[in-house]
Amino acid sequence: MLSSRQTRKWEWTALGVIVTMIVMGSAPPPGKFTLDFEGIGDIDRVLEFYNGGTSGDGASGRNFGVSFSEDALGIIDTDAGGSGNFANEPSPDTIMFSDGSDGTTVDVPAGFTDFSVWYTTVDNSNGFVEIYDGLDGTGNLLQSIQLEALGSDPKGGDPNGVFNNWALVDAAFEGVAKSIVLGMRFTPGSIGFDDMTFSSTPPCPWDLDDSGSVGILDLLALLAAWGPNPGHPADFNGSGTVDIFDLLILIANWGACP
Repeated sequence: MLSSRQTRKWEWTALGVIVTMIVMGSAPPPGKFTLDFEGIGDIDRVLEFYNGGTSGDGASGRNFGVSFSEDALGIIDTDAGGSGNFANEPSPDTIMFSDGSDGTTVDVPAGFTDFSVWYTTVDNSNGFVEIYDGLDGTGNLLQSIQLEALGSDPKGGDPNGVFNNWALVDAAFEGVAKSIVLGMRFTPGSIGFDDMTFSSTPPCPWDLDDSGSVGILDLLALLAAWGPNPGHPADFNGSGTVDIFDLLILIANWGACP
């Protein structure tokens, strides 16, 4: 049980961290967000770019708490100086593709309840989107969607690019998911993805006491669970340990739930 003096100390500490994270712009936000892959280099592995870390080439983006398996790469449109043979992408000029044959895994430890993504293919290149309630494409399969080949418009795009037809997939499912597998049926690199959108309902997993807001009682609950604690609700990033990273996530979402 923390004394009133210790409680005040934690409140001031929390305030200091909140200010620091706002200044640094590194807080993983609640609710709905979209990954557009801008800022990732050409043929640059995405990795932890959206998870408070860096891409393979050392670039860093906003921390949305999302990590990618090693076969996920960014590629920039040739019309923008990159090597990508695509056009008409939803958000210029970078998209994601995979150089693996087993599919790219996208992990979201905090969970999500809705997902959509734009994709492009040509000829007989098709694939799939699979959504699971466990990390790394494990657990129960919540949704599986086939991605049909879209072909190529001979008129080109912006102004060049063979991969120039795009379709939006809205993957509705029941429950809370924690990972996605984006797969290719044939040649690796034959499907491109852009503008991945995630949303979460309920949007407030950091409200540990279900009060409708994230505050001191949630902070105390997290501290009480500190240390190795796999599966605990306060282990927001799914690491198996309640630690400073979970504390920062809670503080970044301080206040009324959205």
